[in-house]
Amino acid sequence: MACAGFITGIPVFGDVVYIMFSPMIRALSRKTHYSMAAYAGIISVATTCTFALVLPTAPPLAVAANMGVNVGLFFPYALISAFVGMAVGGIAYGGILNRMDHKSGKTWDFSDLAEDEGNVEGDANSMSGGKALSILLVPIVLILLGSFSSFFLSEGPVLTALTFLGDKNVAMIIGVLYGAFISRKYLKRSITEIMSDGADTVGLILLITGAGGAYGGILKASGIATYITDTLQSFHMPILIMCFVIAHGLRCATGSTTTALTTTSALVASAAMTSSVSPILCAIAVCAGGIGLSLPNDSGFWAINRFFHIDITDTIRGWTLGGFVAGVAILIFVCILSLFQGVLPGLV
Repeated sequence: MACAGFITGIPVFGDVVYIMFSPMIRALSRKTHYSMAAYAGIISVATTCTFALVLPTAPPLAVAANMGVNVGLFFPYALISAFVGMAVGGIAYGGILNRMDHKSGKTWDFSDLAEDEGNVEGDANSMSGGKALSILLVPIVLILLGSFSSFFLSEGPVLTALTFLGDKNVAMIIGVLYGAFISRKYLKRSITEIMSDGADTVGLILLITGAGGAYGGILKASGIATYITDTLQSFHMPILIMCFVIAHGLRCATGSTTTALTTTSALVASAAMTSSVSPILCAIAVCAGGIGLSLPNDSGFWAINRFFHIDITDTIRGWTLGGFVAGVAILIFVCILSLFQGVLPGLV
């Protein structure tokens, strides 16, 4: 699950990853009895580590540009750092959560999955594994083509078409239509009824997610980000810790990883260039600060909460704290790298 979230998090927006993987993860949790809170945290942490650190996603590109670092040198160190965050905050911390939940006897409600299985015909007429997997892969492949085609194709109608089809909204619509077409003969209920049930569920998710995003927008408009930044800069911390703490503070205040990373990188760029620490490591520390402590002002918090059918406490345990652990792990890793920056290539 961590690897799946890490790979798909590069071209696919986080909420789309949760939409695509949540039914499979919930079915896997029911079958393996692995903690649902741990599963939700694992894939969410992995996806966000990719989003915050791995090129060509927007936040690390903005950080690299604002801090004037070489993208070719920044990429491998950021990629390794993202793996460290995923391994510690996702896999290791998720394993701890799983043991805690097994010890306490915690369970989750999967009754809706049993109901969905009842709408599928018997084994004699069941869908093949390849067809079932293709329903998941169609939107992912389209988004991948839309994201990376510009690296291989010049401007023209083919690139325009692939970019259009690779838009996350268009790709998901095509995925829905393809899934409805290919699975129709295996279902007992009509596609209209199934889509109506899905719309009922998604409506509440959109309402809560939109409210969380609006709350974050109000906090940004109130000027709290500027206040937090000015306050933290007055403490004269070591440069790596300062980069992390400012980004982390803005992440908590605004609920947006992109806003936190873009703002922080612009603020600390001059200090990073004049410090004795490599600007590349400073840029990674900034990216690490944008990963954790997702709060209710973050629309992603509510997307994870609703799509994975877990309560607020489990969302905080699995995702909010898991992301924080991942960010701190990356900061510690970067601090260790700074001890060897005279030896490691590109960090001088």
